[in-house]
Amino acid sequence: MSLSNRNEFNLIERWAEILPAPRPKVLLGIGDDAACLADLKAPVFSCDALIENVHFRTDWMTPRQLGWKSLAVNISDMAAMGALPVAVTVSLALPPHTATDWVEELYRGFADAAERFNCTVAGGDTAKAGEIMINVAIIGELTAHALRRDGARDGDAILVTGYPGESAAGLTILQTQSKPQTAFEKHCVEKHLLPQPRIFEIQAALKMHDAIHAAIDISDGLVGDAAHIANQSQLELVIDAESIPLSVNCEQTAIALGADPLQWALAGGEDYELLLCVDPSAAGKIADLIQTATHTPVHQIGYCRKPALNAAKVLLYNNNQEMPLPESWRHF
Repeated sequence: MSLSNRNEFNLIERWAEILPAPRPKVLLGIGDDAACLADLKAPVFSCDALIENVHFRTDWMTPRQLGWKSLAVNISDMAAMGALPVAVTVSLALPPHTATDWVEELYRGFADAAERFNCTVAGGDTAKAGEIMINVAIIGELTAHALRRDGARDGDAILVTGYPGESAAGLTILQTQSKPQTAFEKHCVEKHLLPQPRIFEIQAALKMHDAIHAAIDISDGLVGDAAHIANQSQLELVIDAESIPLSVNCEQTAIALGADPLQWALAGGEDYELLLCVDPSAAGKIADLIQTATHTPVHQIGYCRKPALNAAKVLLYNNNQEMPLPESWRHF
């Protein structure tokens, strides 16, 4: 049965049944004109849109995977700010021929992510459209100070969580092959389709919140997102290409496809790892806190310094030789 044969309000009731019960700070969720939240001491807000054939393809992923990813990329913004997610609203634009079973699976993906990261799907909207669009708005709550992009300091160490490049490797597989061929390739495809926002990692690190000066999540590519910190903090971010962690999954996939894994790590995007600028004396302790609490690896890949001639930028070195910067993702 398609959406064109169903009543909108019956659909909303069905989707509410799929989702987990509201968390304590959500007083009123799906079913009224607006959601009601309470006891948010320092609210943080963000939103993001995923558009069919721009951000995802339905022949590459299941609706449940798409539901997870739609929430996960927004939850990652909360991690980058040092906030915990509280509530999200989901606005869907869907073609009338969309099967109701497909949308129910999409909501199961929303439910999976909401359950994993302790937040509530508190409402949203549904409209008719020619292609699928999923717009998620999220409200979180700071647990310490906001981790802004303009707070990096001269001498800060640059840390990165996880293994950048795996998502780009997975995307390349989806673009060039009908399906992954090896366990390495399957891992990379899963990293692309089911990103893991680093909420628990940043909360572990915030035990030393005064030592964390700036943060960003890697959505558009490591060097491109590092440039946002450089520009807003008016610093040079000096990155050592040899220090960028490349997983065996990424390296083996690159060998199979004849690609350069470093380019995936530098510019691939959609990793949703965290890039942190921290007090160099605390870098080791922050990495230990994250790794002990979550088992997510953390590597130091560079440092911040005052720019020459006030030219804030990212500098990339390999064997002490400056390298050209690859171009990261741009929407326009």
